[in-house]
Amino acid sequence: ERERTGSATQNLIDTMYMLCRQGPVAGLGALCLGAEAIVPAFYARIIEGFTAQGVDLGQLDFFSLHVEEDDEHAETMYTILARRIQESPASEAAAIHAGELAIHARLRFLDALAGEVQ
Repeated sequence: ERERTGSATQNLIDTMYMLCRQGPVAGLGALCLGAEAIVPAFYARIIEGFTAQGVDLGQLDFFSLHVEEDDEHAETMYTILARRIQESPASEAAAIHAGELAIHARLRFLDALAGEVQ
């Protein structure tokens, strides 16, 4: 039986889709600033926590892969986003706003996840 998607999880998914549908600047703001750019540092902390609790690093491949790969993804997206902002400086605010919305949705997701664990 398939488990129901939690409301905070669905909100994160819907927020990312909504921002990406708003156009390239909002989509790149959400994906680059609100996701890929923060993942390596964020997942590195998760790995530290799990290994401190005795979890074998081999079981943390998902997190390790993203720590290694997402920096490159973020750099690529940032380069494209920077070009867009150079073409239209007013779009910088839209990119930052989209990144903030994505991060807030992620924080709600993590708060809900923490509530389930406790």
